[in-house]
Amino acid sequence: MPQTQKEIQKRYREKNKEKERERQKKNYKNNKEKVKGYIKKYNNSPSGIKSKLISKWRLRGIIDPDLESVYDYSLTQTHCWICDKEYNKDINMDRRCLDHDHDLIDEPNIRYICCNYCNLIIIR
Repeated sequence: MPQTQKEIQKRYREKNKEKERERQKKNYKNNKEKVKGYIKKYNNSPSGIKSKLISKWRLRGIIDPDLESVYDYSLTQTHCWICDKEYNKDINMDRRCLDHDHDLIDEPNIRYICCNYCNLIIIR
């Protein structure tokens, strides 16, 4: 059975892990500024911002099968669900937050998309 080029490369990398690691280090060292530029560009792109925020949500215990659609939906919201205040990312208490129930484990636990002020009030 003929193997694809991808399978051959994968097998080679598995067989020569140390050699591959040294190659990657050398490549990074030779192209450090270029790599840092790519990383910075990605982190400031919409997809980079989205992935960082979704990762933060997961670390904070927010559980939902489709956090990407929750993120997209939260961007469409302009006012707090509780106090009806308009979101403002420049003012800390008026920024958009995703409130979740800390007691639910292994179930979707998102309750509201609200301003930071209402989110802090709900917690107490």
